[in-house]
Amino acid sequence: MRRFLTLLLIVGLVASACSGSTTEILEATPERDAPDISILPPADPDALDGEPGQGDELEQQENNDDGRLVVQDAASQLSTMLPDGTEVEPLTDPGTINSQASWAPDGSRIAWVAVDEATGETTISLDRFDRSDFSSVPVDDAPYYLYWDPSAARIAHLSNSPGGIDLSIAEPFAEDGPTNRRIDRGQPFFMAWGPNGDELLVHASGFRLDQIDLGSATIIIDEFPAAFGAPAWLPDDSLVFADVQDEQQFLITTGSSGEGRRPLVTFPGQLRFSVSNEGNRVVMQATLAPDDDPVVTASADPTERGEVEFAMQTDPEPTPEFDDSLDAIDPIQLGIPYVMGTFGGEPFALSSLPAKALFPSPDGQSVAWFETAPGDRGATVLRVDTGGQVFTTPAFVPSEESVNAYWPFFDQYEQSHDFWSPSSRLFVFSGRQLGDATDGIWIFDRDTGDMTRIAEGVIASFTRTPQAGGAASAL
Repeated sequence: MRRFLTLLLIVGLVASACSGSTTEILEATPERDAPDISILPPADPDALDGEPGQGDELEQQENNDDGRLVVQDAASQLSTMLPDGTEVEPLTDPGTINSQASWAPDGSRIAWVAVDEATGETTISLDRFDRSDFSSVPVDDAPYYLYWDPSAARIAHLSNSPGGIDLSIAEPFAEDGPTNRRIDRGQPFFMAWGPNGDELLVHASGFRLDQIDLGSATIIIDEFPAAFGAPAWLPDDSLVFADVQDEQQFLITTGSSGEGRRPLVTFPGQLRFSVSNEGNRVVMQATLAPDDDPVVTASADPTERGEVEFAMQTDPEPTPEFDDSLDAIDPIQLGIPYVMGTFGGEPFALSSLPAKALFPSPDGQSVAWFETAPGDRGATVLRVDTGGQVFTTPAFVPSEESVNAYWPFFDQYEQSHDFWSPSSRLFVFSGRQLGDATDGIWIFDRDTGDMTRIAEGVIASFTRTPQAGGAASAL
């Protein structure tokens, strides 16, 4: 992951009022064969008969609440707003450099990294969207990534150190005051919170997969997993990661509590994947494996721990057996984006061209991804597949923040940030139209195919729940 401070020190353009004008209707391909995976049923069973049910009005009301956005502008200031660009609430003040804004899972607060330009003091700052409850946690090294736990009580964060990448846990609401402690080190470093918020699944240095219990020992899940990025820990306690069997690399799922190995696909190179919030779809892409040797982690070499407090490791459990009852699985192709069900089935190629980043909608019904625009050097298009119908936006130039910080690690950011709205109706991205000089925040509406510029900014994300939908919400 990148060092973000260089980009943060770039002087931003003065923000100006932005119109909410809608671009031309996006190009839509004819419907094509959808993936061989089940489609989620409607929330109201009466809708199956085509008759309005009692739940229709409630479902529409819930789906219309698309939460709020937190937006970072070119001057590294943060604000929140509704998805149509109205009810703007400034979150930070000049004199600070602010980045990595991250909504708490319950929508109650936003956390971000704040650097005082005058003193260089760095904190993880927190506040409600209306600035009614500010707090902060001092940190020694500026984090470049924040990840709330499911209970909204802790924030895992990553920062660069002489020995690699440090994983630390900030507890802003601890009984005796805010605390921050480092618990692991490795490079590269990926992770996933457990459903209860007291454990982390850590994939570090490319050669170990550990389950860290914040209160006791570390359990070695796999000493030598396959080449992949961020693992996933689903609400039912099952795990999704990549493993090796008979010299082949597989994306696998486990049973609850991590037992068993069920192979989904085999892949060359290294794998990046994301699982929808419903846990019913997984999107994936195999890329060329990096040639760089991994940095030996401090947890693997106790003599290099220094001042970092690391949990004691237990001996690994016997590796569970692979489920060999399935038919042979053909490998997916390098670069091509795929989607499939987490319970199996054939992977479905979303495109014949490589993707830059992949984002499944929370309901698992849509996938958004970015591709290089044909014929436009340096330009990109957003493509969205919903039930086999694909919308393609006009070409645009993505923001540097997107390209350098977020897209290369989409599998990690997809777990901590929502670029889809809670209803799965809207998708947010940042960039500028060809010929424009200023990055903006754009909203794609999957129901209409419209793409609307709502504000200036370099990156934005939605609340993780719809409870923070309006400025009048008491969070």
